[in-house]
Amino acid sequence: MKTMFAASSILAACAMSDTATTNVTEDNVLGISTLETTHQESGDRRIVDVHGFDADGQERGSVRVSIGPDATEISIVADGRATRVGTRERNHIQLPPLSDRSAQALVEVAAHVLATEANTFVPAIDETNERALTTQICPTDMLLWSPIAQQCCFAN
Repeated sequence: MKTMFAASSILAACAMSDTATTNVTEDNVLGISTLETTHQESGDRRIVDVHGFDADGQERGSVRVSIGPDATEISIVADGRATRVGTRERNHIQLPPLSDRSAQALVEVAAHVLATEANTFVPAIDETNERALTTQICPTDMLLWSPIAQQCCFAN
């Protein structure tokens, strides 16, 4: 009896998953009317998937936030194009504005779900003051190691 209980506890700790559905009431350029959110936990990694569907049930895009012990990876697929963002932050993830307009539209539609389910925050884009952003490898001597910012810091 004790052996079966221990085995079932180990299996439950290895992989846990649940799904929720949210209706989208605002019009958006992707035509998304429903968001489906799935949570998975496996070992020390937490994964939140958000899929956007139109009124016909066709998937229009997806966002995956994979939070590991050392870093967070965000994968966005919208209109058949993939965008990836990585950060060392794990608790309060600030998503930068995206250059792909479809990907940006998707994360804006899913902003509330991403904030509540994955601690990922999406800033609104100000079209009048757009700034091009780039990424590069971050030298270790330029990392901010405070409890809230484990990211690179570059001066302009």
